Amino acid sequence: MIGQVRRVLNTICAARGVTRADLLGPERSRRVSWPRQEAYTLLRETTLLSFSEIGRQIGGRDHTTVLKGVTAVSGRCARDPGYASGVDELRRLVAVGSKPVFFRHGAELGFSSMRAKA
Repeated sequence: MIGQVRRVLNTICAARGVTRADLLGPERSRRVSWPRQEAYTLLRETTLLSFSEIGRQIGGRDHTTVLKGVTAVSGRCARDPGYASGVDELRRLVAVGSKPVFFRHGAELGFSSMRAKA
């Protein structure tokens, strides 16, 4: 699981021109907040981590912050096809060279609420 978190963060950093410290730090500028929210979204889609677990992995954020970020990315994708295309490209980059990725909300797999039991 940690490998997938690392892969998502590295992909976001490379594609969006931010550092890992930026993503994990307190900065709230748009330059950092949108990539951070994209990281929340990709982690939610490609892992079985809960909102709380994602928040802990990305700077100790609250689960409601992660939920709000995932919702913001989803809403922006719905309104802006260009942005949606960019997020799709991030998904592709995360998946390249890795094992098959589970997309939580992927209709192509037919799963929508599978949860890991600890």
